[in-house]
Amino acid sequence: MPFAYAALILALACTVSPSQVEANGFLLGAVRGYLGRTAAAGVARAAVRAPVARVANAPPSAARALSKAPAKAPLTAAPKPCQGVINKCDGVRREVIAQRLIRERFPSERIQSETYLRNREGSIALDPKTGMGRRIDYVNLSDGRVVRRFEITAQHVDKAPQLAKERRIFRYRADGSPRQSGDGIFVRDRETSQLAPVSPASHTEVMRLH
Repeated sequence: MPFAYAALILALACTVSPSQVEANGFLLGAVRGYLGRTAAAGVARAAVRAPVARVANAPPSAARALSKAPAKAPLTAAPKPCQGVINKCDGVRREVIAQRLIRERFPSERIQSETYLRNREGSIALDPKTGMGRRIDYVNLSDGRVVRRFEITAQHVDKAPQLAKERRIFRYRADGSPRQSGDGIFVRDRETSQLAPVSPASHTEVMRLH
């Protein structure tokens, strides 16, 4: 088998002397020649590129000789979702759990995720202090209105800045002037494309999950 053949050649590298590898280069030539003739060249090439110095008792000079062989990076499988992004994965996991819990508590209400607070014109409402909008993790809609809001986070994460920004958006326009009675806050209902009003008297419930 191609892989077994390449492994055998690597094993021989541990038995030849450094001068044989460096002066004659016969081991490297044999490997290259075989790889050029086999249909499984990609598999064998990945094995050959493994540093010989990692094999028990491999002469350092043999490792240097084989390291000079030109090689392309081996093909790898596509990264799995969230691989190497632990915080993002944890956040996604918490949001999935939270959505299930919200559905169980309020089965008659419709849940919408990642929703910006908007003004009556439909534009994202901006905080006069930071100039930024506020996106709510989950909102519950019923009869064309937002009846609940939820912020999903980990244990011990400080959400005070986000909640303070949210309160300012409800109280003030982007220019810092106070909101009037007809100048409410809304979210865009993605199912109907209509603006659903948000009661300024309501508050966002923070759900802390492990």
